[in-house]
Amino acid sequence: MSDAHRHASGTAGAPLAATRRYSFTHVVTAEGEAKLKIPFCQRGSWDDFGIVEHPEQEVFVHRLLASLGVSVRSGYPGEILFPDVATLDRAWAALEAALQAPSAAPPAASAQRRVSADEAAVVSAALTARFLDLVSTVAGLSGEPFACVHDTIDTSGPESTRTALWRRGEVLVGIAATAIESGRGVHGERCTLTLGIKLADGRDVSACAAIDARSGGDLSVTVRGVLDAQALAERFVAIG
Repeated sequence: MSDAHRHASGTAGAPLAATRRYSFTHVVTAEGEAKLKIPFCQRGSWDDFGIVEHPEQEVFVHRLLASLGVSVRSGYPGEILFPDVATLDRAWAALEAALQAPSAAPPAASAQRRVSADEAAVVSAALTARFLDLVSTVAGLSGEPFACVHDTIDTSGPESTRTALWRRGEVLVGIAATAIESGRGVHGERCTLTLGIKLADGRDVSACAAIDARSGGDLSVTVRGVLDAQALAERFVAIG
C-alpha cells in the first residue's frame, strides 16, 4: 500500500483556513484501488460512518478536481475514489502545487470602493446575496443554501431600521440597517453585514455599505483567516 501524506493549507477556488494544518493521504491498495483521503470523525454512534472533519477541506478538494476535469466517485466519508493510479497521481501533483504552508496568524484583507448613483440600485439589490456567497466561500459550505430566518422593518423610532438573520446549518449571518430617508421617502440604507458566529481558526467576514439611490455611496468588506483574503475582498466590492 502506498500511503503518502501532505500537511498544508492553500486555495483552489475554495479557500482553506490559513492557520490550520490539513492532512491529505494518497492511497493505493494492494488491489490497485486509487484513493485520496481526508480526515473524518464519528458523531457518537458505532453505526455512523462519520462526517468529514473539516467541511471546507472537502469543498477545496472537489473544486480542485473539477478544475482538472477529473472524474471521481465518493466512497466512505473523507474518501475519494479515482479510476486509476495515473489519475490519482495527476491530482496529487496538482494538490501539491496548490497548497501553501499554514500562516502563523490569521491574515486579514480589506477592500472598499465608491458606488456611483448610476449603479446604486444594482449594487444594493445584489448586496445580501453576494455577501452570503462570500461567507459560503470562506466557510467552505456546500449543500443547502442560506435561508432567511427573519427580516423585520421597524418604523416606530426617529429612523426606520431593518434587521435580518440568515442561516445555513450552524452558520448565521446578521444584517443591521438604518434607512436613508427624507420627506420624500426612503432612498437607501446604511447597513452592516456580519457573521453571527466565529468560524474556526480566525475565519471571519464583515461588510458595510451606505448607498443612497440619489447620490451613490460607499461599500467596504473585510475578510479574515484565509490565504486569498485580498482577492476575495476585491471580488466582493466589484459587485455591480
